[in-house]
Order: sequence, then structure tokens, then C-alpha cells
Amino acid sequence: MNRTRLSTPELPGVGWQLYGQIELPARPAASDLLEPWLAQTLEPLRLPAGFRGKILQSARDAVGQARQSFGPAPASIRLLLYTPQELPAEKHTWGFFRLERAHASAPGRAAGRAIAFYLYPDR
Repeated sequence: MNRTRLSTPELPGVGWQLYGQIELPARPAASDLLEPWLAQTLEPLRLPAGFRGKILQSARDAVGQARQSFGPAPASIRLLLYTPQELPAEKHTWGFFRLERAHASAPGRAAGRAIAFYLYPDR
């Protein structure tokens, strides 16, 4: 895995594309933006409701953990969704994994957190 680039883990035969992203301020009210954004972003993939719920819960957990790790200085939380470049035409069972990493922020501000979800059809 190339440790300098969060966006492209090396997996045999998979080319990843950025499917969606949102930057959330690290404050409690920002969580209200998460569910509608995920629902709208994932809707075209027609994923099963249970799977979408697992992604949402994982995102909530990661955002909550990231928020607790920051001190009083403001920081952002960047959520990214990746899918394979070639999406399946027919229904599949899906899986996902999550990677987290600190990311640079504006000068004088605390570092932010990047949380990347990689969604893949389980063949």
C-alpha cells in the first residue's frame, strides 16, 4: 500500500474512484449533515437498507471518535466514499472497509481527520 496517498489502496484488480466527499466541522451539530448526505450519495447505487445502515453507523462512530480526539482548536472531518471504477450492472452483495488518517488543515488550526470508506461488490 502506498502510505502517502489515502485515496488508492493497492488491491489486485480494483481501480478506485472517488464517489463522494463531504467536509464536516468538528462540532456536534455537524453530525446532522451526515445521514442526509450519505442517503443522497448512496441512493444511485441502490444498496440494501441494512448495508447502508452499517455504513452510516460506522461513519457516526468514526466521526464521534475523531471529534473526541481533537482539543479545543477547531478542526474538520473529511468523509470520502470510494467505489470500484467499474460498478456491477446486476445486484451484488456489498462490503466495505474504512481507513482513517490525519490530514493537514489551515495554518494555525488543528489537523483534521480524513475518514475514507471503500465500498466494493462481493463477487
